[in-house]
Amino acid sequence: MGDAKGLGLPQGTATKRQKAHGYVLVVGQYLRDLLHAQTPALVKDRRYHLRIFNKCFVGREVVDWLMFNEGLVDRSKVIEMMTLLQKNNVFHHVTDDHSFKDDYLFYRFRLDDNTFVMKRENEPFIKGWHLFTKLSKSGNSITFLQSRVENSISYEKCFYGSEMVDYLVKKGQVGSRQEAVMLGKDLLESEIIHHVRDEHHFKDEHLVYQFHPHLETIKLSDLLNFDIKPIRISSASSSPTISYMMQSNKLHSPNEDISIVSIPRHASLPGNFDGLSLRTLRSFNIDEPASSQSSNSSPKVSGDTKAPPSVLLRQATVDELMSQESPYIRKTMTITSDSVGYGFIVRGSAPCYIQTVDPTGPAAEKGLKVRQYVSSVNGHDCLKMSHQEVADLILKRQNEVTLEIMTHFRDASKTT
Repeated sequence: MGDAKGLGLPQGTATKRQKAHGYVLVVGQYLRDLLHAQTPALVKDRRYHLRIFNKCFVGREVVDWLMFNEGLVDRSKVIEMMTLLQKNNVFHHVTDDHSFKDDYLFYRFRLDDNTFVMKRENEPFIKGWHLFTKLSKSGNSITFLQSRVENSISYEKCFYGSEMVDYLVKKGQVGSRQEAVMLGKDLLESEIIHHVRDEHHFKDEHLVYQFHPHLETIKLSDLLNFDIKPIRISSASSSPTISYMMQSNKLHSPNEDISIVSIPRHASLPGNFDGLSLRTLRSFNIDEPASSQSSNSSPKVSGDTKAPPSVLLRQATVDELMSQESPYIRKTMTITSDSVGYGFIVRGSAPCYIQTVDPTGPAAEKGLKVRQYVSSVNGHDCLKMSHQEVADLILKRQNEVTLEIMTHFRDASKTT
């Protein structure tokens, strides 16, 4: 069910979609805490092909663990739950090459590698869960969450608004009492906390508040009750991803009014679907329907989306790539598009690199990998070009593109 109300989520001023997405983030942090606490460790540094991947977990191991601890009997349901968390940016494949699979593949929580993009709409859910878990521990709960009286009525596990402000300022969570009040308002509107009689917004006063009860009853299987559409990120980025959109049409069904966007393989839904087959993305909510185009029209470059975190471990310089002692190996490949597209996106500037590759697309079939640098396009040297210039070169030929790519020798033989 797509309505958060059915899971006991309160009705604050945040939109229903934001609350549903936020609740998935909270469930994701709940899972992160559980996996980090397991012995033997499920989240740990792992080695593959002489390379160390820090703080990661194995897809198959987590499926086994959830089957045992959540009492689920259908592995496909567990995969469905984990896929929803990945789509909502809770975790990702360590090299962004795979969607979640019940296999020996490594995944990492985005909070563990600092690739989680903290936006205003998701900040209250992340910070709220952190506050709840910290203040609900037995030691802290004795001093912070206590019985309080308001209007001659006693309430359990409560705190005063002024106490929360004091705590946030003292712990350095905010820079001032005003910022603490703003965070408190966000927490209340996101339904992480609430006034005990639901009569006041958050205030730096002697008013009594509680964490919402749904935080104490959270469980992973709640994810099976959600049908959450991807959230579009529309703000600009300092390091944009180039997204090629073939056509867009607004379609209607008897029960819904959803903008359906047909996206070629060499497009990307920023931050949400790295590594997924773009054929499977049937519904993608957009703020306004794009103008319809003929399916025979030329692709256009869309630069209005915020890029996901870079997949690069370290940004190489042009001088480093062109040096005679460069550790990067050159390889030329010609990619012929299918009816959907080439199956990759580029990002960055001087030099550009491969950010995402559709594992079922023509580019992946030819061996294109994420983190490879683009040295030339159709014979034109592009190491010093911007992402827009590289995109223009790619779009000059509609059905075929020849790329010279550069791969670090340590990654040249890796297939993960």
